[in-house]
Amino acid sequence: MESKSEVQSTHKSSETTNVTDNVSKNAALNVVANHLEGSEIKALRKENLRLENNLKALKNQTNVHMDWYFDLVWGARGVDRDEMVLKKYEGAERERMKNALAKLSSAEEGDWQHGFNSGMLAASRLYSDFAHAGTHRYDDEDEEGEGEGFSDPDCDRECALQEFPMLDS
Repeated sequence: MESKSEVQSTHKSSETTNVTDNVSKNAALNVVANHLEGSEIKALRKENLRLENNLKALKNQTNVHMDWYFDLVWGARGVDRDEMVLKKYEGAERERMKNALAKLSSAEEGDWQHGFNSGMLAASRLYSDFAHAGTHRYDDEDEEGEGEGFSDPDCDRECALQEFPMLDS
């Protein structure tokens, strides 16, 4: 039978081993956690870059559509505007615009084309406003006395929805 001191010594040794094991486990968990955090940060940065690229492409394409459909809607609202519109375009784009303007003069499909172009102009403006929400700078002082800031994205989107469909040309 073990003596009381032997049992205490074994117990202390066991506690020390448990503490050492726990420290080792915690250290290992910290290494894994830091690695996961690093991996997670890398994944988030990669995702952020992808989203930034997608947003940039969306903004660019939206601007192309807004210009294109603005020209078609503006051209359809006046007489002899075709040449003024066509001055902006060259090559294949000029031919494409020329065909689109000709369809607007068609008795069979002119009204439909004008309605489609107007809808595309309105939708392009809405998507542009959404893509740029929260990016508008202002110089007024805010509640904290700061002199410059950005617009509220929720407010920008709400304003865009209130103006939709905005078909001024």
